[in-house]
Amino acid sequence: MLFDQLFMPAILLMMFMSSLAITCYLSHSQSKLRILDEPKSYSLHTEPTPRTGGLAIYVALLSGVLSHYFVYGQTSFLMWYGLSATILAIVAFADDISDLSVSIRLAVQTAIAGYIISKGIILSAISLPGGHWVIAGWLSIVTTAIYIIWTINLYNFMDGMDGFAGGMSVIGFSTYAVLSYIKGDSLLLFISLSLVVSTAGFLCYNLPPAKVFMGDVGSYLLGFSVAVLSLYAHNESVIPIWLSVIIFSPFMIDASLTLIKRIYRREKFWQPHNNHYYQILIRSGLRRTKILLVGYATMLTVSLCAILIFDAEVFVQLIVSLLLLIAYMVIIFLIETKFARHLAIEETY
Repeated sequence: MLFDQLFMPAILLMMFMSSLAITCYLSHSQSKLRILDEPKSYSLHTEPTPRTGGLAIYVALLSGVLSHYFVYGQTSFLMWYGLSATILAIVAFADDISDLSVSIRLAVQTAIAGYIISKGIILSAISLPGGHWVIAGWLSIVTTAIYIIWTINLYNFMDGMDGFAGGMSVIGFSTYAVLSYIKGDSLLLFISLSLVVSTAGFLCYNLPPAKVFMGDVGSYLLGFSVAVLSLYAHNESVIPIWLSVIIFSPFMIDASLTLIKRIYRREKFWQPHNNHYYQILIRSGLRRTKILLVGYATMLTVSLCAILIFDAEVFVQLIVSLLLLIAYMVIIFLIETKFARHLAIEETY
């Protein structure tokens, strides 16, 4: 009993310190793994910055996963989660080095999604407060694969501002930890906290002005973790999928709407750009620190709402979800009319 009480705090502290130390090394000018992200036309940074910080998140997380598995060894979930994350990290690191083609990245992500599905992690029903809709047969497989692939890339799309993706991950996975603790799911609690401390160590060097970026290794790993943990939590009746969407909605709504707009405009939506809502605000002249704090406040608000309505009556869940949707619609309308339109006019001239 005493060992169980001491193991988790000790291993979490080890992961945080590992992430912090590795990130410090990766941000140093003498690091042998120093791959610089050169500023481009769509970039928000102006100085070459290392982009291998995601390695620190990966190494710290994997050390914790392996420690937990070898001490308790009661589930195969940790092993195939760790294996999938490792394959994804290798491909992402190769992409950070040499910019792999979209087809190669998509092929690997599809293969990983297939592997996850083969382990029984399938979205067989879409739940909403008060009910769910069953997804039959092959359609559930396709839906799950699309969800996994999209969520992996979603974090990659949204990783464009100092401290943004890392901070949102700390808040989001902390919320997962609270909900899994309430439900008594020790495995989900451990993985969620592992992601929190591994990302927090990196975040210490990623806050404005960032000394290092997480790169594809970090963004792919975090996006993959959101997808897998949300599907696992849904299948195990710990956290319904609709609540996971609410928790990570600031990222999901921005990335999804931006993608839809680019497809509608017949743009090459797979190429990097600076048309996300947070990027529009920055390009309009607002201070980045202010936008970052607003983003954190938004994530904390939806996370708190998710915790409060977790075991609430269906009516309360519906009302809060509707209010959040209305709030998002108002925010998007204001950004589109007050900032995006004016910015487009200014850039035309």
